[in-house]
Amino acid sequence: MYGKKQKRWISPSLRGLNIGLCAAVLLIAQSATAQALKLETVASGLQNPWALAFLPEGGYLVTERPGTLRYVERSGGVSAPLAGVPPVASGG
Repeated sequence: MYGKKQKRWISPSLRGLNIGLCAAVLLIAQSATAQALKLETVASGLQNPWALAFLPEGGYLVTERPGTLRYVERSGGVSAPLAGVPPVASGG
């Protein structure tokens, strides 16, 4: 498929590209970790929160690992489990 000359040229080029990509990833990772993160609890009392959907009025729908769905208000209030959610099986 390729002659010896092409193979000699391709191999070092791929190594150089690989090294360049690794260096770029490291630079991006350093700049991303330099930013300060602020963690804030927005709701408590949830049992293994699993997924989250933002609602237009500012509340959230949160699924919990046991298969329950709850509404979380902007203020942090958590509803009782919502009815009508089909049964689920979690694993992994």
